[in-house]
Amino acid sequence: MKIRIVIIFLLLSSVTSNAKTYYLSVANGLDTNAGTSQAPWKTLAKAQSVVQQGDSVLLANGNYGVFTSNVGSVKNTNWTNYLADVGQDAVRFERIVVTGTNADAYLNFENIDIHYPAWTGNTSFSFGSEPNMADFNGVNFIKFKKCKFHGDNQYETGGAIQFNHLLFDWANPSAVKLAVHDLKVDSCEIYNTSSGIRFSGYNINILNNHIHKIHGTIIGQLPGGMGSTTAIAPVDSNSCRFVLIENNHLHDQRMFPLELHYAANTWGTTHSSVIGCRGADFTIRGNHIHDTYNPLIQLYNNEPSLHGKYDRGNLLIENNIIYDHGGLQIIYNPGTTVDASIGGPIIFRHNTVVSGNQDVNWNNTMSAISRFRANTTKQTYMLRFGGVPGDVQPVGEALPFINTYNYDGTGSYFEDNVLICEGNLSNYVKSPYISPNVKFNYRNNLIYGQVFTSIPLDASNINISDQISKGKLPKDFIDNQLFVAPNYTKAHGLTYVPGSAFDLTPKLGSILCNMSTTGGYVGAILPLNITTKREMVENTSLVVYPNPCTDMLRINTQINKNTDICISDLFGKEILNKKGADFCDVSKLAKGIYLIKITIGNDTYSQKLIKQ
Repeated sequence: MKIRIVIIFLLLSSVTSNAKTYYLSVANGLDTNAGTSQAPWKTLAKAQSVVQQGDSVLLANGNYGVFTSNVGSVKNTNWTNYLADVGQDAVRFERIVVTGTNADAYLNFENIDIHYPAWTGNTSFSFGSEPNMADFNGVNFIKFKKCKFHGDNQYETGGAIQFNHLLFDWANPSAVKLAVHDLKVDSCEIYNTSSGIRFSGYNINILNNHIHKIHGTIIGQLPGGMGSTTAIAPVDSNSCRFVLIENNHLHDQRMFPLELHYAANTWGTTHSSVIGCRGADFTIRGNHIHDTYNPLIQLYNNEPSLHGKYDRGNLLIENNIIYDHGGLQIIYNPGTTVDASIGGPIIFRHNTVVSGNQDVNWNNTMSAISRFRANTTKQTYMLRFGGVPGDVQPVGEALPFINTYNYDGTGSYFEDNVLICEGNLSNYVKSPYISPNVKFNYRNNLIYGQVFTSIPLDASNINISDQISKGKLPKDFIDNQLFVAPNYTKAHGLTYVPGSAFDLTPKLGSILCNMSTTGGYVGAILPLNITTKREMVENTSLVVYPNPCTDMLRINTQINKNTDICISDLFGKEILNKKGADFCDVSKLAKGIYLIKITIGNDTYSQKLIKQ
């Protein structure tokens, strides 16, 4: 089985030899000053009129208003940096608005608080009318690091970040648009906004963010296809490609009309997803997702009026922990026609899904259905895909047609997952559009709950609900014998932290650690932390395997004599250290959970290791 996930990220810092540093203070500066630390400028306008690519602007605390710029068609090659000065934690922008014409802007923002002003109470206000907090149209190379985006109320703001095609014309949505590219949002907090991060284009990295209290889509793509570019030629009708969504904490998606503030103003509801996909070549990995609604991952299919018929192929979804999701679908491809076809394989593996009504104190006397039902209704579709007949390109199909299930002769995979829920594993076998050559593989999944399936599950899948009901397993099997600390009886507010009272790490010796025949464990173990540059991981094939491991641990990457491999316990005590090798003998380690840290130069990668 081959799956080609390509993450190409061009945001590599370089600084010209004559780069300068300037200072801003809205409280103590003057634009007639020299812009030094002792004589700072006052306004963003002054800084923008002087700074060149490669320069840095250090800001003191204060409200600088709206950062706005039309960069034309500039082709910068070095980052211009807007940074909160050392010790400054209240640097505020009200909005950031940058427009251009296929411009390479190279703008980097760090430790900035983008706080949209409070709604004035205008009775004519309607949901969706407020502007986005950070709006980029037709510009490339944008970075955010450790910034905040928030309003005073999630129903009274636009989205947090919008990264849009070149001069999208809503009056003429079928017009060809140039794709934007290279957006990175790293270690930011987004809350009280109508949406989180909306984007189009390619080379998108969304890493280590905390996004919560969102009214609509948390992370998703804007509609409309990408036009002709030198990077993706000649035409790509996808909205986006080459996307990495990793190690984010996504929760509290609130879109219910019964909420007091919402209902009192009779604002209309909105269509949304937790993560929306209008493109191909995605990696969705290691995310912690809970208290959400609507489809968790929705694969949008055809929007002809917006110049979009999306491929939605080559998707890798792994190592995510998902719980208290009441949106009826985990992966959902809504169409049942030719436009619902998938353009490549989908791999959904090593995920832990615990859905259901977690507002009540569960107990062992409750049935699996009542314990793990999504709110008051069943989890209608855990997995749902449309399809088309055979491998024949349909008449009028604009994109090269590839049947999902025969992409490379092996098809797509749904494997090594823990599913504690009520749900349906389905791919429209009753639809006339299903291929007779369906190849979608369900294997090595542990299932608890009422799961309906339209495709026979092979013997490698284990449904333990029946075993519990027949007395072959104890009623507390799910509560006490799978995870380190599931703590299911706690109401809302669960927070997954390794070693905490709510820890879905597979318990050593549990069935999760030995049932898989494809290697490794069943379910998700999130990385404990990733401490330095993500580019190293994104642009290399660093793989630590097998995990769990009994004797020889191997590291698949470019190892050199300076590579440092350190294994420690969860309290930080170093157990084993090895340099310049692509393997470690761990056979003498006691069984348990460890942290392995690999350092190559200035880059460090950390993850959990299970020793069996």
